[in-house]
Amino acid sequence: MYHPRKFMASILVDPEQQCSGIGRAIYNRLEEELTQRNAILAWTMSKEDLAKRIEFFRRRGFSERTRNWESRLDLSTANTALFHGYIDKALEDGITFTTLAEEQRRGQDSLRKIHELVQLIQADMPREADFTPLSYEQWETYSLKNPQLLPEGYFLAKHGSNYVGMSDVHRVDTEPGVLNQDDTGVIREYRGRGIATALKLKVMEFGKKNGYRTIKTWNESGNNPMLAINIKIGFKRRVGWILMEKTLRPESSR
Repeated sequence: MYHPRKFMASILVDPEQQCSGIGRAIYNRLEEELTQRNAILAWTMSKEDLAKRIEFFRRRGFSERTRNWESRLDLSTANTALFHGYIDKALEDGITFTTLAEEQRRGQDSLRKIHELVQLIQADMPREADFTPLSYEQWETYSLKNPQLLPEGYFLAKHGSNYVGMSDVHRVDTEPGVLNQDDTGVIREYRGRGIATALKLKVMEFGKKNGYRTIKTWNESGNNPMLAINIKIGFKRRVGWILMEKTLRPESSR
């Protein structure tokens, strides 16, 4: 997403120096900068267990917009056999599964179709502002050329020659043995058929086969269908992050 007058802000102060006026001074300077830029909206984030940080921003007019949670799945105890029925049903419905690595070998046309799929899925994901689609070139740089991307673990669902679902993963260099599952989604016409669960299972099997211990992912509090899938599979929720929002002036103002 991109909007020239909406900003994400973060203030970090050494714990030993907190409550000494440093954060207040930084915020006052930040507010001046936002005013100069004619900003209409500001966001910030806080872990939900940081009561002092949350109260700091509440006193300055911020309120909760949404929450995001990191969830983790222990692959050593995850029972993939319980969910094989989702893959079987998808196959019976004519859905096939492939990977980005396989599709990359098919050439540029396939990659451009995958780019279109990703934009359709991401456009429907809950977010704090309107979705800003990426051009193919931007997506290629941001996603395909990401050195942490694992094309062999990036699963795609197809119906005939059409891509209808995806689930991408990255390795986490700071956490050996951990897979980061980013976006999982299915286009509207194919939702409610268990395809997203099947894609999740494919990633679980990839993780187990390649020696990963844990899969981690993030969920927005408004994305109830994906939260339900993760709970069903066995993901355990960790401390969440609160997105806080402050309206600085009406959006119609100049």
